[in-house]
This record gives sequence, structure tokens and C-alpha cells, in this order.
Amino acid sequence: MFRRVVPVFILSALLVSGSVAHGAGSRLDGKVVPTQQAIRLSIEANQAQYRGSVRIDLQVRERTDRFRFHSNGPEFTALQLRSASRVYRIDVVPESEGVVVARVAPMLEPGAYTLVIDFTNTLDTLGSGLYRLAVEGRSYAFSQFEPAAARKAFPCWDEPEFKIPWQLTLIVPRDHLALSNTPIERENEFGDQKTVVFKQSPPMPSYLVALAAGPLETVEIPGLTVPGRIVTVAGRSGLASTAAARVPSLLKSLEDYFGQPYPYEKLDIIAVPEFPYGAMENPGAITFADRILLADPAEATPPRLRALTEIMAHEIAHMWFGNLVTIRWWDDLWLKESFASWMGDKIADQVHPEFNTGRGDVAAANQAMRLDALASTHAMRRPVAAAEDLGRLADDLAYDKGQSVLGMFEQWLSPGVFQAGISRYLQKHEWRNASASDLWRALGEAAGTDVGRSMSTFLDQPGVPLVTCQLLADGRVQLNQKRYREHGHAGVDRARWSIPVALRYSDGNTTGQMTVLLTEPMQTFAVPTA
Repeated sequence: MFRRVVPVFILSALLVSGSVAHGAGSRLDGKVVPTQQAIRLSIEANQAQYRGSVRIDLQVRERTDRFRFHSNGPEFTALQLRSASRVYRIDVVPESEGVVVARVAPMLEPGAYTLVIDFTNTLDTLGSGLYRLAVEGRSYAFSQFEPAAARKAFPCWDEPEFKIPWQLTLIVPRDHLALSNTPIERENEFGDQKTVVFKQSPPMPSYLVALAAGPLETVEIPGLTVPGRIVTVAGRSGLASTAAARVPSLLKSLEDYFGQPYPYEKLDIIAVPEFPYGAMENPGAITFADRILLADPAEATPPRLRALTEIMAHEIAHMWFGNLVTIRWWDDLWLKESFASWMGDKIADQVHPEFNTGRGDVAAANQAMRLDALASTHAMRRPVAAAEDLGRLADDLAYDKGQSVLGMFEQWLSPGVFQAGISRYLQKHEWRNASASDLWRALGEAAGTDVGRSMSTFLDQPGVPLVTCQLLADGRVQLNQKRYREHGHAGVDRARWSIPVALRYSDGNTTGQMTVLLTEPMQTFAVPTA
């Protein structure tokens, strides 16, 4: 799986991957789909209850008398479904996993409709959906919707494929700061409250919608091409300068790599107390565990600064890979996260070489290989029937092996070709959804070779190959592959990989390098004179 040094030759097994069919399970059928959604919420973070309404523009693709959407917590107080010419009778019945079935009469013909739902709900207290927390006697509301918690906050089509524009309106106490993915379009104060209307977002899935409200403080991030801030709870903005200083160079390096500017109108980075994750890549409103983001410059240790830098680079990389272009379904979660880790570490190492990020990458890759050597291992990419199944996929194979796959893949195609393929992929699919196979196609077009075939052998079967090299008497090189097994786990395994192998050779005076494709258990290759 990784570089292996043998006498005379330096051997690199370059790992790549492919695609399998999506799981069906409880996914929505796509007969009725949203085209845009407006959300209006009245929130006071010191109160458990909140009120809201949604207006969802729909496109009916097939004649039907029912459709399904997501809602898992809101109590509906009013519903209306209308077209340009009439209002329809609508009844809703809970199904399962936060899915609601709407039955309508008369039948819906293909065309445009609008669904309006008023509701009440309770703010969560466990860091999921729209939740509240108290810090030093002050209350705040934050959101965390990945993978399937937007449905807990408001009715929606809560799957990544439904990528639409959103417009949020928040009613909050007048002295509170409210923020979302986009800049504020207008504010209106009335009594001790205010209405904050945000600009309509570019297309994004429900899991990337973000909001925060409370007595928040901000610190400007200078040197960006868009407005940027570090956002903290009251009294902690004095710890934001270390993070703010790192953003401009990381963002600029990512813009240079992707060959296009940061794709959103602002960049707020929000320090959230007791955040159960490291960070979340909401477009224009990245949420961060405050224990990672905030640091006293006089006390920040090198390991802490390294973690801050790597995680920040990872999340900003998602603004392109995951946000600008979004996975179509969760069975490509590994790709979204693996790419952000690979890209983030690459940029972190470029901007801050003093942290030697690559050393940590090697340790993570070794851990993934140890897991892949077990008889109980599994394929890196597995079908996902529902978003609730994602917990079983978030392991070292999905992240560390995936990151190594992409790094080895870059070596095979060369950094320049890989970068060109990524740019082609982003340009072709921007503001839309794509799958791993779309990425492999773009990279193959840039490289002029079939990338997906080799990739699928690493992605869709468990294990990792062990490649050995032998120099034959006639000067040829013999390469052998078999599945690498942990000691004590012997067994017959007919797994076979299509492995791009880089061979570096020397005659004692000069060196050369060639890349071959090992597809059989044993193959021999002629080596040119150096």
C-alpha cells in the first residue's frame, strides 16, 4: 500500500479507487423534489421552544397523489400545498427514520408547486440539529446538521442530492448576533427583538445549512478577498488572534491549487463550546470546537498549533471539494473526507513546513494498513441505505486509507496531471452533485488513461496488496502481488489488484524511473538502461 524500499529499487504501490451502486433503503424517490427553500425561525436561546415556518418550492416530475420528505421533531401547526391555480388538500403521516408521507388530493400533475409548513419545535441540548447551550450564564443557539439532523430542526428534503438555494430569516433578541452561511441582507428592529434576513445562498444540501445566535463576539480576519471573522461566545474573542493569523495564507494556497477563488461571499469561523466534533465545513460559516480554534498565543504549543492548522486547512478545502461540488450520496463520504484530509495536509505542509505534517500521514497510513491486514476488514466503500448507517463507515479505513489512496494516485499520474484533473472535475460539476466515478473520469481525461479500473480494485474489495520485487539475471524485474495478511491470519485469497508501481533504478552512476501496471499475480518487466 505504501512505499517499500528493496535493494536497488524503490517501490511505490500507488493506490486508487472506483464506484459501486447506491443503496436504496429509505431514500426519497425523487418524484417530487425541492427547487429552493426559505426558512423563518424565531429563536431565543434561553428558551427551550422555538417557532418556525418553511416555504419549499417543489417540482413534481411524475403524476402522483403522494410524496415523502423529512421531518423528525417539528410539530406541524399548519400546512398548505398550492400551485399557481389552486390549493390542494394535504395530510401527513409519519413513516420512519424521520420520513413523512404527504397524501394529496386531487392528483398532482407534473409542474411547479409550493409547500408551506408552520411548526413549533424544541431546541436540542445534545449538540445535534438546532441546539442550545449555556456558557457562563449566557445562552446560545448553534446548528450541526451533518449527516441527517437538519430534519430535526425543520421540515426539508434532508439528503445531499437535493442541492438547492436557501434563504434564512432569524428573529432573535435585539442585542444578539445572528449569522448563517451568507451575509445579512437586511435587519429590522422591533421592541426588544430584531428580524435578520440573510441573502439567498448558492445551491447547497441541507446538511450544510448553518446558523448561530446569541451574545457572540467577532474578530476580523484581515487579508482575505471576502469578509472574514472569527466568532466566539462572549468574553473569548481575545483568544482568536492565533486562528485569525492562519486563515489568509491557507485560503490563498487553496485558491491557487484549485485555480479559482473562494466560492462564497464571506468566511465566518465560529468557535463553539462543547462541540462534539473537531469542526464542520458549513459554507461561509465553519463551526469549530473552541478547544481547538481558540488559543492564547503565549501558551500555544507546537502540537496544538499543528492541529489547528491541519484542521483549518481540511475544513477550508471542503469549500471546494464537498461544498462547491457535493457528493450525490453518503456512500462517497469516504471520498469527501479523504480528499479534504489529503488536500488539507498538503496545504498545511506547504504553508507551515515546520510542523512536518507528512510524518503524521505516514503513521495514519500504517494504522490503516494494520486494519486492512485483518481477516475481519472490509472494503473501503460500502453501500449506504440511509444516512443513519454512516456511523459504521467512519473508521480509519474510510479516512486514513482513503487519504493514502489519493496521495498514491497523485504520484502515479504526477502532481500536475492530478491537479489538472481536479480543476476539470470542479469546473464541470460546480454547484451540483457528483460521485467518485465523476472524479475518476475527470482525472482519466487529464491523464489520458483509464483511472477508474485500477481504482476499483482498491476501493471495492477488502485488504491491501503486498508487492515484492526481484531483479532477474537477465536484467528484467519480476513483480509479485498477494494479499497482505497479519501474521497468523493465513488463508487462500484470490483478490487481485491493478497496481501502478513506480520503479526507480540505477546503474551506479545515474538513475531513472518508470511506472508499470501490475495486474497479475506475477509479471516481469524490462528495465531501460539508466
